[in-house]
Amino acid sequence: MNNPIEVTLHGERGQIAADAVQETLAQLLVLVKEGGKVTGTTSGVWVVDRLELGSAVMAISNPVAPGVVTLIDSGIAALREVAELPQMWNLKMVTAVRKMARLSGQRGVESVSLKAHDVEQELDARVALQAETALTTKEESLGSVRGRLDTWSSRRGTQQVGMTLDDGGLLQVRYTNDRASEIMALLDREVEAWGLVERNSAGQRLRLKLEGLAVAPPKPRIVPVHEVSGIYADLWPGATASDVLGETRT
Repeated sequence: MNNPIEVTLHGERGQIAADAVQETLAQLLVLVKEGGKVTGTTSGVWVVDRLELGSAVMAISNPVAPGVVTLIDSGIAALREVAELPQMWNLKMVTAVRKMARLSGQRGVESVSLKAHDVEQELDARVALQAETALTTKEESLGSVRGRLDTWSSRRGTQQVGMTLDDGGLLQVRYTNDRASEIMALLDREVEAWGLVERNSAGQRLRLKLEGLAVAPPKPRIVPVHEVSGIYADLWPGATASDVLGETRT
């Protein structure tokens, strides 16, 4: 069953600019495709589910990606409340929402709304401001991170790669052209990277200006206490804590 996500540009018939409609559909596709990446739902095709003129209504759906719609719905609600990157959202998703929200009052568009799961939310000046704040660097400091390099892109001379951090966060890593082959060889690998970390006003890491990286060493295995041996060597040589505790309880 299709679960569409719908954006409406509210305005008078014949007043909404065609490029506003084009921009909205483009940003909506960025939003759902990036949402698919972070949820691991990249199969299926987003198809036009509904298209109306007057007030311009655009609805798209992908029957195999219901989690994306939920992610977007909850993320926009969270962004309205707090000026930070919503959970599991990346920078491109927040940027797409900001661009759609900024169309309100421009090019014949009176207001913008997004509907998911039959719940309509306004993409208004507050959402645009919250998104802008979440995307703005407020602090820079040297630091290091550990995670997996995944999505690579190059645009207008800027080389960057997405990184999924060990704590589940998402980070944009920017690097110089001379590191391109090194980065490509490490895609889908667990790495440690260091450089200048940019954070927003909420303290969230936004970007890393890369100075160096290396394949991450294996994480040390945490040994459960019941497997530990030797701590009772004087009385029970070779016995584990589990063996001893089991015997002393009987």
